[in-house]
Amino acid sequence: MSTTANAVIAAVLFGPGIAGAAAYAHSIRGWREDSAATQTVLAISAAERAAALAEQDDIPAPPDGGEPTPAPVPEPAPRLATVIDFPARSAA
Repeated sequence: MSTTANAVIAAVLFGPGIAGAAAYAHSIRGWREDSAATQTVLAISAAERAAALAEQDDIPAPPDGGEPTPAPVPEPAPRLATVIDFPARSAA
């Protein structure tokens, strides 16, 4: 085969991969910038929530001076169906 044919075949085979790699590299750069901005916003939000939580009492006492009520205990979920154990062998 000639050099021109080899160049055309290489362009057809590797061209889409090179173009895709360039687009992927460009998207990674944007993703890193977005990720850094997201991490900054999350850090600011976490600091604000921690400051607000520090100002609150953990468990406020009732106004009559009694003991605080405990947190409600969730009820267990009801069973959906009865499970039947089948014998391993049939009595044929």
